[in-house]
Amino acid sequence: MIIKKCMEQYEQYSNFYREMDAETTCAAQSASISLVLNKVQAKNGTNSKNPSNKKRIFRKVFFALLVVSTFSANAQDYRSDPKENERVIGNATDTINIVLPSNYSQLVYSSLLEKTKKEYPNKVIDLRNLKTTLSFPSHGNVASAVVSAKVVEFITAEEWERDKAERVAQAEREKTERLAAAKAKAEKEEADRLAAAKTKAEKEEADRLVETKTETEKAKELERERLATLEREKNKPPTVNIIDPINGSIVDGKQLKISYVVSEKKPTSIKILVDGRAVQLITDAKIGQNTVMVSIPDKDFRISIVAQSEFGASNPATVNLIRSDHIFKPSLYVLAIGISNYDDRELRLQFPAKDASDFTQALIRQAGLLYESVDVKLLTDRRATAENIRDGLSWLQTETTNRDIAMLYIAGHGVNDNFGDFFFMPVNADINRINSTCVSYTDIKRTTTTVAGKLIVFMDACHSGNVLGNSQQRAGLITQAVSDLTGADSGPVVFTSSTGRQFSLEAPEWNNGAFTKALVEGLTGKADLLGRKTITIKSLDYYIANRVKELTGGKQSPTTIIPRSIPDFPIAIVTD
Repeated sequence: MIIKKCMEQYEQYSNFYREMDAETTCAAQSASISLVLNKVQAKNGTNSKNPSNKKRIFRKVFFALLVVSTFSANAQDYRSDPKENERVIGNATDTINIVLPSNYSQLVYSSLLEKTKKEYPNKVIDLRNLKTTLSFPSHGNVASAVVSAKVVEFITAEEWERDKAERVAQAEREKTERLAAAKAKAEKEEADRLAAAKTKAEKEEADRLVETKTETEKAKELERERLATLEREKNKPPTVNIIDPINGSIVDGKQLKISYVVSEKKPTSIKILVDGRAVQLITDAKIGQNTVMVSIPDKDFRISIVAQSEFGASNPATVNLIRSDHIFKPSLYVLAIGISNYDDRELRLQFPAKDASDFTQALIRQAGLLYESVDVKLLTDRRATAENIRDGLSWLQTETTNRDIAMLYIAGHGVNDNFGDFFFMPVNADINRINSTCVSYTDIKRTTTTVAGKLIVFMDACHSGNVLGNSQQRAGLITQAVSDLTGADSGPVVFTSSTGRQFSLEAPEWNNGAFTKALVEGLTGKADLLGRKTITIKSLDYYIANRVKELTGGKQSPTTIIPRSIPDFPIAIVTD
């Protein structure tokens, strides 16, 4: 019934469609009515039995139809075929209030049309783009409508064609501009890429050239240095060394035979100096070993030899010599400790006590020869208690003057405690109470650093083979202690029986430990390697090292530490 009434009311406005195409009008009406009814039913539900509800629905549907019919009926103001002869120039909008029910369609259109004609004279409204916003009243008779549409103007066919051509031309221009922009962008990107590649290649080439230049310069510099070295060597004077007698040798008589070696270049002359005064000039010296007899004074003196060539003079080779009839003989003080029969049977060894005794006997023979006197304190087995050893160290320190020589010989067991500190084990040592029953490395070092004269230490004190389960070997674990006893430029000369953790070996066929056997042999003459009747520190070192390796088949390697500040010096004289 509601729709029927709406349609009946709507027919009152059919006169508005006289000028329009019938099919188009009906289609617009049908679509508009369907849309309005759907909205109204969705909002208000399907219950229309309530009279007041029916009235509201009717009012809203009717008003919507009025708005639709208004703009459809006035289509005569809009010419046909707008696609080819229209030009959009703006937008018209109007808001009106409507009192229901009345002939409102004309009011809505007229209001919008009037406003549009004021703003856009001689223009028309494009009804195809009509937009309306309706506010339906919930009660009362006032509704609100906001209506907007495009405003267009009509042009001739010629104008249309011109505009069309302009639009086509504009489109072509825009297309051309887009293509040109894309091409320019691509060209710029390619140029940037090429420039970057070129820059990178140029940089790499520059770096390569710099590196090549640097390498070339380095090669040239090395070549210059090599040539300069060759030139210096070419222009370098010869060198000379005195090989006999050695520094500190004891001499006698009125003349002395001197052996010397000239190396590198043949000298034009050799100058012999005694106490800085030239006493002889030799013009026939050759490269290699030469000998010369020189008259010597009846006092201690200094011999120097200088080799001369066209490139200058060599550094002088010098030795200080001592006249035997003016010699001051030092005293020798020897503390020798050797323990074989330890209270603890597990610690007993075979030869340390005998080694210590044999060592002292070899030195006692030097009394009146190299030394004014030889004083010996020998502590073996029962006498080698911790107390007696400390007393012996004190005696060695007290008796030795700055003109004397002291020797400390230790043979037996050494052990390291849990902290790695070295201890020498006296006859009554307790392996379970090392700190309280043994002689610490500190006690030994205190003596070695305070003895006034020259000090030579012979260490054959090694961790027992017995303790390690081998009764015939002594394992050397005293490396750090020996290093501490000596300094780079000062300290005693130290001979050790073995290196690192090697075993110090002893055997019945030697009747000694390998180290002491070689030591005694060397002191009694076998270390006189050059036949000068003198045993020096370095000749003894050389003999002991080779002899022990020979005896043990290379299983034991003695070492010797000689501070740099101490020159080679004699410690024994060989008698026939």
